[in-house]
Amino acid sequence: MEALKTQGRLFSTSAVDPKDELEEKFERCVHSVNELTKGLADKDAHDALISAACKDARSNEEISFGLTYIVLTDHTSAPKSYRDLSLITRDGFQIIINVLNQISTEKYLKLTDIGRIQLIWLTREISRAGGANFERLLFSLLRNIAGGDVSQKNLWLADHLLDIFIEQRAWLDRNPFMVASVVYTYLRLMEDHMYPNLHSLLRKEASFISSLIRERFGDCISIGRDLVRALQNVARLQEFESIWKDLLWNPKALATNLTGVSQLLSSRTSRHYLVSRVTPDMEKKILFLTSSVRFGNHKRYQDWFQRQYLSTPESQTLRCDLIRYIVGVIHPPNEVLSSDIMPRWAVIGWLLTTCTVSVVTANCKLALFYDWFFYDVEKDNIMNIEPAILLMVNSMKYHPLTTVSLLDFLCRITPNFYPSLSDRVRQGIQTSLRQILKKGVLPSLAPIVDNQKIERDLKSLAIEMFPEFLTSNDGEVHRLDDATIARNDFESPTPGDVLSDIMETNHGSTVLDEPVFSDDEESSDESKLKVQQASLEVKEKPRSSPVPKVSISKAPLPSLNQILTSVVSDQIDLATSMAALEGQPSLTSCIEKLRDEVDDETRCEIVEELVQLIVKDEVDSEERLALAECVAVILSPQMECKIYPELPTPESLEESTSSPFHVLFRALCEMTDDDPGREPLLDFLASLHKVQSRIAYHLLYFLRASRSAEGRSTVYEAFCQARATPLMEALFADMKVCQEDDVQLFCWLVPVLYTWFPLVTVGNSQLLRLVVGTVDSVQLVDLISLILQGRLVILPPDSTLISLLDSSLSWDTFEQMALWQLVAAHGVSLQSLLPLIPLVKYPENSEAITSLLIMLRKERPNSELVGLLLKRQVHHSDTLVPSLLAYWSRQYRGALSDAVVSQLQTSISQSKPSISSPLKRKRATQSGKTKDPEPPPEPKGLDVNLERMLGHLDSMRQCVLGTNGCLVYNLGLSSANQKVQENFFCLDNLQNALAQVQSLCTDLQKGRFSDLFALADTDVEAPPGKRGRKPTKSKGRQIVKQDSDSSDVSSEEEVIKQRPVKKRRKAAQLGSDSD
Repeated sequence: MEALKTQGRLFSTSAVDPKDELEEKFERCVHSVNELTKGLADKDAHDALISAACKDARSNEEISFGLTYIVLTDHTSAPKSYRDLSLITRDGFQIIINVLNQISTEKYLKLTDIGRIQLIWLTREISRAGGANFERLLFSLLRNIAGGDVSQKNLWLADHLLDIFIEQRAWLDRNPFMVASVVYTYLRLMEDHMYPNLHSLLRKEASFISSLIRERFGDCISIGRDLVRALQNVARLQEFESIWKDLLWNPKALATNLTGVSQLLSSRTSRHYLVSRVTPDMEKKILFLTSSVRFGNHKRYQDWFQRQYLSTPESQTLRCDLIRYIVGVIHPPNEVLSSDIMPRWAVIGWLLTTCTVSVVTANCKLALFYDWFFYDVEKDNIMNIEPAILLMVNSMKYHPLTTVSLLDFLCRITPNFYPSLSDRVRQGIQTSLRQILKKGVLPSLAPIVDNQKIERDLKSLAIEMFPEFLTSNDGEVHRLDDATIARNDFESPTPGDVLSDIMETNHGSTVLDEPVFSDDEESSDESKLKVQQASLEVKEKPRSSPVPKVSISKAPLPSLNQILTSVVSDQIDLATSMAALEGQPSLTSCIEKLRDEVDDETRCEIVEELVQLIVKDEVDSEERLALAECVAVILSPQMECKIYPELPTPESLEESTSSPFHVLFRALCEMTDDDPGREPLLDFLASLHKVQSRIAYHLLYFLRASRSAEGRSTVYEAFCQARATPLMEALFADMKVCQEDDVQLFCWLVPVLYTWFPLVTVGNSQLLRLVVGTVDSVQLVDLISLILQGRLVILPPDSTLISLLDSSLSWDTFEQMALWQLVAAHGVSLQSLLPLIPLVKYPENSEAITSLLIMLRKERPNSELVGLLLKRQVHHSDTLVPSLLAYWSRQYRGALSDAVVSQLQTSISQSKPSISSPLKRKRATQSGKTKDPEPPPEPKGLDVNLERMLGHLDSMRQCVLGTNGCLVYNLGLSSANQKVQENFFCLDNLQNALAQVQSLCTDLQKGRFSDLFALADTDVEAPPGKRGRKPTKSKGRQIVKQDSDSSDVSSEEEVIKQRPVKKRRKAAQLGSDSD
């Protein structure tokens, strides 16, 4: 084998930097690999690597590191080296994942370009192979995506990691922590990607993350209050509008255990998520700054950090991540707090005052105070609120504008952060202030308002907002009278409450230019007291006072109020739309009458008049759209309510189609295909669909529910043509809207869709996933009943079924289980499903494996079926093949033996056509002397198929007999069944086949399958007076082979008992599984 060479170094170093120790270790390992494989053929080199890796843990690590370094530095040799790496690994790539995690955490910035590319390539391959605990590696790589960085390298990393998560969606759904980490990370990154040149990346991120939030919101709840903060930054993206709508008004649609925004805001964000938005290199420097740098000597460290990470306009958004990290993660011990090390509040003050973007400055203040608003002494940590108050107090002497800015922000954000819960926000802030005083962080808050540099208006506002803690300079405590308290009692919010802009207040709070944070600021005035964590019960409700109205400048970011109004509906100005119809007085008159009328029957008559005007085709496209807007606004309440009756009967269904907008459908169904008024009416419905998308599934409902529309399913096809949308695309979009509005109606419409439009619906994976992901157990029974009655066909014929099932392997568990129930209901033959056996992988496709296992159990083994199973890739935990073989060995022993032997002999003949028997006797020469036979050639080893077959048979042996030859999974088995399982490997034809395979094995392969070959190295005891091996086909053996039915097991036992088996002397001691 040609020596493997690396194309370059893994880490970039300058001329004066010493060589990296890890890279030197890697190079030594590569040298060892080359020494092992030097001059060997590929197969021999492969055997040599496996043999060396099996010696001990040190050798295994050395070989693994050498191959890993080749993969990381040479992309041309990477596939071959990865193949060798995957074959020698014995711990699910654990050694490799550990070293890759070390590189990602400690040395990612030092990697060369080829090193970074190959690191992501190797990570993708390990993820496909199902490496053990590789989520640690992915989390480390996620951390290296820097916030506020739009460089090509950073965007490349974000894009490729996103591709991995999209590809491994099934694995991701099974890891709640990674789901939450991915959601939080990319919600934050999307804020940086809102540039025209990054549109495609932003759309891909938004599509994936919105679907992940929608489907796995229960896992995202663990993020806590910072999830709301991250979602607010992307609220203007179309993909998150419906999420905000449900979060504010219908939280149960996202998660059954979600009560609303207040639940998220009351939950503290774990430090794991805050850490994820600071790269390991940033974290190292921030920790050094807050644990080793003396206050007063920090200038050069701050300047270096500023140049490295905060020098570009895009990097300003990183300041919020750093502040949240400092507040929520860095909690110094008392020794550091009482020393002259640079305190946290000073670092935050530097980040705040050096920010050059007003919007980012406001967001930084929000990040600083975010834990105050819903502070709970039982759940939150006082260290999360300490930096803000210390920054306000310690900036008073030299930089009062910083204190003024923060105090102004706190006072104004209290009533405006969440108006419907303003009293609860005020209570959280007051609880924070009580804890600050209780724990001795500050002796009193009075100095904040007693300072002469605080303006009178701000001082009065602060005293009125927090009278329990602040006093005026004359010492009088401002409290509220009982009447004021009664007027401001806390009230539970209602769904109709209008939410205010989180950032609306603080964006305009700083009206003066803030000074640069001092480099030589003195800390002698700081109260250096020990911080102790304890709990404090709040025994009485804090008093509050009304806040005077303050003029607040608007912010460019979307507010929660704007989010609420935008996601509910785009408000259409009816007057403006009617003004566009000035040239059509008859239309205007109808619209006015329709608007003012409340009786439905009269409204239906008015809509009939509109239809007559529309079919005359005297309305241009602009007027048609304006008319559609008017109709949508007026009839919107009826279109948005549920129309499917609770007890669907022919009468109730017909009655449900009597709304005014159903007049449009009825008129369309009564027209013939060549009616000249049909096209104008279809165009009007298409315009109406642009304004109100629900009109489409209402048309489908009308076509099924109304007697007047019976047999008129082609009307919907014409409607799709008027919309200029393909039929299947329109069907999926319309049913998606229906599924979100009314699940019962959705399930009622599904059967007719497959009946009316079979050419586009049957076998469509997108629609089928929507169906199985929506139905519950009762609705699934209804679908199966229709299938069994012959009234419904959902699955395609056998020719295209495999591609559908293959695409379903990434679906959720319930979706796949429901799909396999439908497969069983359709009576799909097992012969049609055989091509799926090599495609399913363990454990990624466990749902499909379970269903196949149950179906295969009912089949009698044959050569084709057993061949497909034995050629599956061997996985140490995959129970599909060994379980089936063990079951068949009890029920169809003879048939299974014949099928296994047939496959073994076929593979032997294909791999080595001419095989000389190893049992040739010595022949006598003419002189009577015997002549030794020529020594057989050295075996070259098994091919992949034979090695897999032996692997499955060995797994079956362990399943049946255990690793030490004793039955293991035999609970509930009769002694007869146990004996049959033991004697399966004693069948002559199977023993002969295994002996032939053994003769082809290398020493390494013989050692690997030693216990399996030991079962084949037995023989029936010879009769007295005869020596040697008995003929392979005895009468008793023929009985055993011919009768494979489970009902004759007892007779087989009798034959076996008459001919006891004994061990034959072995030429060499064979190892066990542990070897």
